[in-house]
Amino acid sequence: MSGDRVQKSNERLRVAPMLLRVEDVAIMLARTKKSIRGLIHRGELNVVRHGRAVRIAVDDLLDFIARGRPQREIKLCSSNCKRKRG
Repeated sequence: MSGDRVQKSNERLRVAPMLLRVEDVAIMLARTKKSIRGLIHRGELNVVRHGRAVRIAVDDLLDFIARGRPQREIKLCSSNCKRKRG
């Protein structure tokens, strides 16, 4: 029976979102904890609260990063482009 419980527990871990601390997110984004808390306060970064604990789901962090990434047009140079030489 204990093997069944372990398997069910492992299945839940695979589908459960991974939660990060504010400090972890600050390190990952090379920002301060205070700036991350500001993003949370302004509603720019979703959080999960459990009592006093504040956690950020990995999916929410990835969504935040994707929203902040500017969409740039990439212009490819054709074969007749001239390069600037210094």
